[in-house]
Amino acid sequence: MPVITNTTTVTTGQTVNLVSGSQYEYLPADALIEIGMLGDVTGGLVTIISGSDLLAQEGALPFLTGAGNYPKYPDDFHWSDHAAAGDRLTVQVRNPTGGSIIVRWVVKVSWM
Repeated sequence: MPVITNTTTVTTGQTVNLVSGSQYEYLPADALIEIGMLGDVTGGLVTIISGSDLLAQEGALPFLTGAGNYPKYPDDFHWSDHAAAGDRLTVQVRNPTGGSIIVRWVVKVSWM
């Protein structure tokens, strides 16, 4: 089961696709994907698309204060989908706030 774990800083006015360029941006086989992410402050917005499935449309980015807090499984994994081989995974975070947001995120991929 592949797991992508990272920390991304999203600056003011920026929109970032967290999985862009990842080996699993385009899924090589049918899979269950599970996504957890936490921002260090409030105000971030999340859009998640898996193939043709819209999992979240500009919803609030969950947040948890404290340095180094990564999403905990299963509590902080709010999105999941059964994706087909070739589906594109898009996990966008938009920052409309006046400061940077640090996003700690994990994408779990379980082959089916």
